[in-house]
Amino acid sequence: MVTNKRFTRTLFFITLLSIMLSGVLVGHRTVGAQVVPIKITSFEVTTLDGRSVGTQPLMAGATYQVAFTLEIAAGVKDNVTLKTGLTRTGDRFWSLSGNYSGINVNTWQPGQPEITFATVEGKVQMKSQGSVPQDFVRVTGPSGEIYHIGKPISLLRVSLPGGRVLEEKTQEVIDKPIETYRALLGDKQKLLAENSTADKRYVDLVTAMVAASEAEANQGNVEGATNLLEAIPQSGWIEPQQSSAYQWIIVGALALISVVLLLILLRSRSELEFAKRSVDEEAKRLEVLASRARGIGDVKLSEEINKVRDNLEGMSGR
Repeated sequence: MVTNKRFTRTLFFITLLSIMLSGVLVGHRTVGAQVVPIKITSFEVTTLDGRSVGTQPLMAGATYQVAFTLEIAAGVKDNVTLKTGLTRTGDRFWSLSGNYSGINVNTWQPGQPEITFATVEGKVQMKSQGSVPQDFVRVTGPSGEIYHIGKPISLLRVSLPGGRVLEEKTQEVIDKPIETYRALLGDKQKLLAENSTADKRYVDLVTAMVAASEAEANQGNVEGATNLLEAIPQSGWIEPQQSSAYQWIIVGALALISVVLLLILLRSRSELEFAKRSVDEEAKRLEVLASRARGIGDVKLSEEINKVRDNLEGMSGR
């Protein structure tokens, strides 16, 4: 009997404790959900002619307009700071749409990339305009070589005093060389998928060239990556062959070019000159393969090998 009473009391206390803990956790979730003093409720990037950019990358050097709406909750006593990473193109970055009592249009400084103003409950509709720096995605290497590496730019950062960031809108930036490379990469990947029935060794070769170009582009060597993709023929891919001479030519070309691709994949920036010399040497050896292809009467294959050789020589600076 005593044991049953103790068990009942224990069960009661456990149940009561569970209810109390649940209330605490729910309370924390509710408080956390309510702490959104200022938020961006609308945001759109357009070109100067009004065309919406959407989620597409921005172009280095181009000018854009950013229209946005801030919603400020009641009871916010801090000032709010807006900042953009764009560069100024006119006499101002910011413009206010309609009226907002938190901003004194006679004293604010819309020509600065960062502005601070008082918070008043309600919505603030604004626009900003600026350009992406021309050299935003360009990096100069130790030997003066230029690399192109896409990266995001901050279009709008909303923060409170002390640096607490409430929200930030960013978008990727690229330049013309990166855009050209990406378009060509998409074409070659599609071409590879459409020619999957070609000779397996040839398909493997093209696959390796595409992978090597991606590795080069990721390191910023977009021109070299583009040259590598341009060496892939658009048509006339080698069909499966039974001739041992054909097999020898394909295997030889694959082996030699694979050495070059491996060097490209493994090299670091400090090994750039070594890689270029190796590419130059292998390009010369491809000329021998092209001659042998002509010797067995396959002029088309010889031309394709020569095209690969020419592009490899271009990469090595010959």
